[in-house]
Amino acid sequence: MKNKTISINIAEPCHQNWELMDARNDGRFCETCDKCVVDFSNHTNTEIIKYLSSAKNDVCGRLTHTQLNQLSYYSLVVPSNKNWLKYLSVLAIAVSLIANDASAHSLKEPMPIANSPINLKTISNTTKIKSIYGYVFDENKKPIAGARVSIGNTKLFSTTDVNGRYEFSLTKNFDTKNNVINVNSLRFEGSLKANYSREKQADLTVSCVSMIMGKIAMTTNH
Repeated sequence: MKNKTISINIAEPCHQNWELMDARNDGRFCETCDKCVVDFSNHTNTEIIKYLSSAKNDVCGRLTHTQLNQLSYYSLVVPSNKNWLKYLSVLAIAVSLIANDASAHSLKEPMPIANSPINLKTISNTTKIKSIYGYVFDENKKPIAGARVSIGNTKLFSTTDVNGRYEFSLTKNFDTKNNVINVNSLRFEGSLKANYSREKQADLTVSCVSMIMGKIAMTTNH
């Protein structure tokens, strides 16, 4: 039986200014190319694959390098006796889990927060504070909505609201040694040290993850 090799890539990245393009329902319109550029930055791998497979024309898209690397993580070989789209969609989910797990182990050390010294020796290993909260902003001081925020080495997570606000409820025996607050997002990255001596945390400023834009090619070779 013959197998199919599926590859997804952007051969020629586009360098047009995304911010200057007119907004469209699913992206922005590029006057230079005279076509809509789809914003895939908030899509899952499976959603991207389904979109590409059902498109009747070439697709110009914008996504993070992480997403593109996940989609082309392996040279995908699809058995000829299977529905390649369903097979690829399932594999896309698996690749996401592998890539996310790898990135979780390679998080950068958080930068110290100015004017927010934390001396863990003066703080008990368990906290008496019932909750902590804070705000997530981008580099332009605009609030980041819908970002997943977590405390490292715990199962605690929160999603920011329209004002960029997150909140964690802490149990009586919560271990304050787990003091790194992370933003888990394909589009943004950032972290800070929690100060368990107070509820209001320092503002967490994130940086944008590198993006790539251009015609997305999904080729099938026998």
